[in-house]
Amino acid sequence: MIRIDRIKKLRDLLAQHPDIHDQNTWGVKRPDGTIKACAGGWAIMLFSPKRRLSVVDRGFLLPDGANFYSEAQATLGLSDEQADALFYTAGSRTSALKMLDLLISTGGTCTLQDIQRRA
Repeated sequence: MIRIDRIKKLRDLLAQHPDIHDQNTWGVKRPDGTIKACAGGWAIMLFSPKRRLSVVDRGFLLPDGANFYSEAQATLGLSDEQADALFYTAGSRTSALKMLDLLISTGGTCTLQDIQRRA
């Protein structure tokens, strides 16, 4: 089941803090101690309490070997096509925000074609 409440929080975070979004990786700790992550990485850090402090440099696996993509998809309640569009297709912060807006405005009923038209 799609979690619009979580998608709204994720969207607000990315909109308010453009400097923390990097669609090329799920989580990178920078030398100054701040964190940069893609939409999937932030979903895990925001909504999976046991993962909040787990940061992997450009990895597809979490420290315990779990797949970040599956966990991010589950924590937001996205379909396979929605997750693919948000985590892989959204090449920029603007695209990610548009996809999140579409998910919110449709209550998560948007299709891949809807996403591709809006992105």
